[in-house]
Amino acid sequence: MDEAQIRKIAKLARLEVAEEDLPRLAGDLRRILGYVERLQQADLSELPSPGAPPETGAKREDEVRPSFTPEEATANAPAAEDGAFLVPRVIG
Repeated sequence: MDEAQIRKIAKLARLEVAEEDLPRLAGDLRRILGYVERLQQADLSELPSPGAPPETGAKREDEVRPSFTPEEATANAPAAEDGAFLVPRVIG
């Protein structure tokens, strides 16, 4: 990646890049792209597919267990009423 390519990418992304920053950005992007190339060459055949649940881990029954009461949950809230958090209005 050279400085001309950085200028072109910055223009397409509508980013302002100072001329003095171009050499550093070009070096940073070369290192990032080199790392991506190394990742693409890695042998991932032994890894589980992405998103697959882990094979190990404790499993338990899905059951209702004791939890906080609404009053306990809102005890440290800046503002609460009837067991609910009060928050500032964000939509007019």
